Amino acid sequence: MSKNNTDEQNKLLKAIAELLPGPDVQGDPFWAVMKIGANNLATGVYQTVNNDVIVPLFYTQLQAEKYHSQTCNNDNTAVRGISRPHLAAMIQMWKLGLIKLGIAAPKSSDSGLELFLPESPEKFEDYVRERYSQ
Repeated sequence: MSKNNTDEQNKLLKAIAELLPGPDVQGDPFWAVMKIGANNLATGVYQTVNNDVIVPLFYTQLQAEKYHSQTCNNDNTAVRGISRPHLAAMIQMWKLGLIKLGIAAPKSSDSGLELFLPESPEKFEDYVRERYSQ
């Protein structure tokens, strides 16, 4: 195998790892519920709401875990951290019409969530940039 092929394979594996976060990935800036497969590995399928249209993103792992425990009934799902590169890829998927993103906040009642739904991927990017710029 040539060095170029090895370099390309390493880049591809890194990109896949960004989109399929393991249990050790910290949410920066969000957390989401994802389907998991063998060996507790993420499959790339997100838990969705509103007729399978919106991927809820949570500010904290605790919020995501609470939602997960109330709604998922051990259905091969787990809470995973969303890194900034992963979030950028999710926004690109939104721009392509593949998903929509919403920011979840717990309802004041015992269960459920409220969603902040940005108008567009660009507005969402602006929101994230304003909130998390360092």
